Amino acid sequence: MTEQIPENIKVPRIDITERNLLVIVEQVWKALIQANSPPRFFHHANRWVRVTLQENGVIRLDQLDKKKLHYELVRLAEFVYTKKGEMIIDLPPHFLVDDLLADPKPRLPVMNHVASAPIFSEGGHLRVKPGYDPETQCYLTMNGASFFSELPVNPKEHLVIQAKNLINELLHDFPLIGPAEKAHAIALFLTPFVRLVIEGPIPLTIVEAPCPGTGKTLLVQVLTYPFTGQPLEAMSESRNNEEIRKRITAKLLQAATYIYIDNVIEQINSSALAAAITSTVLEDRQLGFSRILRLPVNCVWVVTGNNPALSAEMSRRSVRVRLDTGKEQPWLRDPGQYKHPNLMNWVKKHRQQLVWSALVLIRNWFAQGKPVADQPSLGMFEGWCRVIGGILKVNGIPGFLENLDTLYTTADMETAHWRNFTENWFSTYARSSVGVARLYELVLDKDIPIDLGSGSEHSKRIRLGLQISKMRQRQFGDYRIVPGKEKNHAQTWRLELVG
Repeated sequence: MTEQIPENIKVPRIDITERNLLVIVEQVWKALIQANSPPRFFHHANRWVRVTLQENGVIRLDQLDKKKLHYELVRLAEFVYTKKGEMIIDLPPHFLVDDLLADPKPRLPVMNHVASAPIFSEGGHLRVKPGYDPETQCYLTMNGASFFSELPVNPKEHLVIQAKNLINELLHDFPLIGPAEKAHAIALFLTPFVRLVIEGPIPLTIVEAPCPGTGKTLLVQVLTYPFTGQPLEAMSESRNNEEIRKRITAKLLQAATYIYIDNVIEQINSSALAAAITSTVLEDRQLGFSRILRLPVNCVWVVTGNNPALSAEMSRRSVRVRLDTGKEQPWLRDPGQYKHPNLMNWVKKHRQQLVWSALVLIRNWFAQGKPVADQPSLGMFEGWCRVIGGILKVNGIPGFLENLDTLYTTADMETAHWRNFTENWFSTYARSSVGVARLYELVLDKDIPIDLGSGSEHSKRIRLGLQISKMRQRQFGDYRIVPGKEKNHAQTWRLELVG
């Protein structure tokens, strides 16, 4: 159905009479670029998105599919054609929408990051103006709050002390067991403000306790609220690796600041999670489409649990924050012993001051020449260690990465089981080469909890053989697993004593 052009139309007019696609596309891009100032249409993860602001102040990245792009084109330009000398209004042709969406390099600003509080660029410039910043490819919203636009380039000592005191007040009521736990809690608080400064991935922060009711979830919420301005949404635990992959992809499609899994019960052992944590760009197929997405991974990873067990792959990707009240029922503590009985309300009222405290500590690090920490770096996360460790060092906050050995010993149950296995193996067979059948009997005899599945005895032997093969040349304690000579066309294995 066509209609005459209203006289008050003021959008660009695009003539589609000749159906010359190249000419039409150029006119559409001209109209789109004109309408996209200030930007609200972006290219993110190989797709067109538009930024929408939800009622709670949260930014949502809404993918522009054919229907949504058609909707936008109707409103940003006037499409007309000539018939018998009369100009008639028409709708954007569908072949035009298809062509625009097929463009591998659309003329849209690239957006890779979303922030809800001031954020530092790589060069140390503080971004406080809401909207899109082309230098950082970041979209900033203050989520209804205002912050100090003026911050000393070189904060005086009394400001640093004031900032640290405010952070100490935030953490006052939590039973952190040592300096390393406090340092890692502060690291979780600071990381999103300097995410653009950090080169490379961010390790998983595990907030753990020996029992429920110790304050794990509350600690995560109060450490993340200053940056987001809203309670943090949690992902539920899943044993299905494919489901975890889909959930991570969904979060990255929204450029989430945090990916948070609350109250894990099972062992943390997901290849999808492990791969995502060590990635800066994650490739995945978009659900319902044949398109491959290239998702920038700029998020901060957080997990909570009661004495969670970690696989070897996950333990080396993690730092720990442990809480312990030393009480059997910590949730029954007297509210009168808390400095802030309703800590979340206090955080909401002091959000601006808490953000200011983070910015002061970070500015002080820049002012002092960006020194690095003295502690050994965490492999694969050297950029995070250099920036966060340096900020903590220059501001006199001790303990960074000092509890890693304890984490590996207590949380990495998989390695502990294999260490137990190799100790019994060497005690029984010394350096002799032995077959999988004998090692299977040893596992049963010593009741070593290596996961061999729930199949038949034959199936369990095959599974043990595959696991030993996977662990070849791997060292556990003083022993390294190495291949022995084949015997009756079957592989044997032996241990080398190391050191």
